[in-house]
Amino acid sequence: MFLSIIIATFNSSKYIERCVDSILNQNFEDFEIIIKDNNSHDDTLRILKDKFKKKKFQNYEIIISNDISVYDAWNIALKKSTGNYIMFLGSDDFLIENALKEYFSYIKENNYPQYIYSQARKIDYRNNYLKSIGQKFNINHFKRHMSVVHTGSIHKKDLFDNYGYFDQNYKIAGDYEFLLRFYKFEKFHFINKELLESTIGGLSEYSIKAQIEGMKAKTKHKTRNIFFIYKDTFFIILKILIKKIIYKSYAPY
Repeated sequence: MFLSIIIATFNSSKYIERCVDSILNQNFEDFEIIIKDNNSHDDTLRILKDKFKKKKFQNYEIIISNDISVYDAWNIALKKSTGNYIMFLGSDDFLIENALKEYFSYIKENNYPQYIYSQARKIDYRNNYLKSIGQKFNINHFKRHMSVVHTGSIHKKDLFDNYGYFDQNYKIAGDYEFLLRFYKFEKFHFINKELLESTIGGLSEYSIKAQIEGMKAKTKHKTRNIFFIYKDTFFIILKILIKKIIYKSYAPY
C-alpha cells in the first residue's frame, strides 16, 4: 500500500462528504482511508458509511473511540495504517483534482523522500477563494513559526518509527512540534502547486493558544535563543489581539 490517508472527525457532517469525495474522485487508487471518529453524535458516521457503500470503496477503516486531541486521534489511526506514506487531512479540507497522482509522481522522481508538502488554497466556509499559502522551505522562517502547510502533506512512515508519534500533550501545535524533531536531519520537499483546499478557521487559525504552544515547542527544541522566542511570540500575540479589537470595533451589532 502506497498511502494511508488519516482523517480525524468529530461532528463533521457539514464537510466530511465533500472531503471524502475529493479523495475518492482522484485518478489514483493505491491508498486506504482511516477515519478516527471521537464518538460523533451527528450524521458523520452515516454519511461516511453511505458514501463508501455508494462508491463501492472497501479499503477503509472507521475507528470510533474517545480521544483527547487531534494528535491522540492521529496516533491511534497511525497504529492501524498500512501505507508506506501517511497523509493527515482535515475533515473540512479537500484534495485538488489529480493531487495524489502529483504527489506519487514527485515521490518516484525524487527517490522517495521522507517529507513532502505543497501549496494550498485557503477558502472560507462559503467556498470563496481567499489566498494561496505555502512556500519553499526556509529553515530560518521555520525556526520562528510554522511555515509549512501540514494538512495534506505526506510523511514517509519511517519518520514515526525514527522520531516517535505526535505528543498528545499538545492540542494545537503538535504537528509543528513533530516536524521540529527532524527538520535539521531530513529534507523538506516542496511542490510548488496548489494540491489542497484548506478551510479557514482550523485549530491554529489566529489562535493565541497556538502561539503559546508553538513557543513551548520552539523552546523544547532550542530553535533560537529563548529571549528571541519569547519576543517573537509576544509580538505575534499582540498582533492577534489588535486584529481582534479592530474586528470588534467594525463588526455590526
